[in-house]
Amino acid sequence: MSELPILLYPNQAQKFLGVKATKFYELLQTPGFPKPRSPLGKRPMYLRKELEAWAESGYVRKLL
Repeated sequence: MSELPILLYPNQAQKFLGVKATKFYELLQTPGFPKPRSPLGKRPMYLRKELEAWAESGYVRKLL
């Protein structure tokens, strides 16, 4: 995968995790899923490190 920025917009986070939009928005409701930040205004962004840690924790296998 190409070098990704530290902060990802929802569409980038969804691609990073390899899920479709519907599944991504389901994941947002699960306990433990990384919370979005809004450093540049109102548009939510996700820390890539937090998404990586969440995915590596094995939580993805339980949900997919």
